[in-house]
Amino acid sequence: SAMGVPVQIIAPFNYIYDSQAPFVVKTEIVSDKKIDIYFNEELSQSDVEQLSNFIFTAPVNDSENSLLSVAYIEKNQEKVAEITLAKKLVYTMEPYFVKVSNVRDLAGNYILNTRNLASFVLETDEMKVYPNPVYLEMIEDDPVVNFVALPEDKKGTLYIYDFGGDLVFKTSLDRQARYLWNLTNNNGLRVSSGMYFYVVRMDSYLRKGKIAIIN
Repeated sequence: SAMGVPVQIIAPFNYIYDSQAPFVVKTEIVSDKKIDIYFNEELSQSDVEQLSNFIFTAPVNDSENSLLSVAYIEKNQEKVAEITLAKKLVYTMEPYFVKVSNVRDLAGNYILNTRNLASFVLETDEMKVYPNPVYLEMIEDDPVVNFVALPEDKKGTLYIYDFGGDLVFKTSLDRQARYLWNLTNNNGLRVSSGMYFYVVRMDSYLRKGKIAIIN
């Protein structure tokens, strides 16, 4: 300056207001009881770890499962909401859903209501049969047994025998990943409670097992 006093020049500070709402980016299955939910930005830890901000919906065959806890942790240099379930996930062709609400980013923006739903499916390459056992008194709708992860490139046949070894049901399988048996015999009548045996034969593919039906 003219007085010889040094003047400190302050560089201009460009403040950018964060008005973008957070949203769900992806969901990963970590283990049979843990799920990671990724977001587009960092969130308020206290909001994320509030269990009531997460609404869990499970498929019919896992309807008694529920959320046990939520932790906001760092993983691979990203912050994720790690969900712990009360029970193990089950193999199904239907998705699980977790709806996230009332969660804010560090600027105070609430999560988008249109992009706050996390979904995932526990898939398998090995054929699964569920529910097994079948508790008829716990099923409100028409009961079915799901045969999932069948080889889609093959044709074959499903056989179901009663405990005495008599064939009670037979149907063709035609390059399909899933078949639903409605617990009826070849005459269309509901089978009685008891132990049954299934055989899935599709070319060289062969799987056998038991199904328990309990009133």
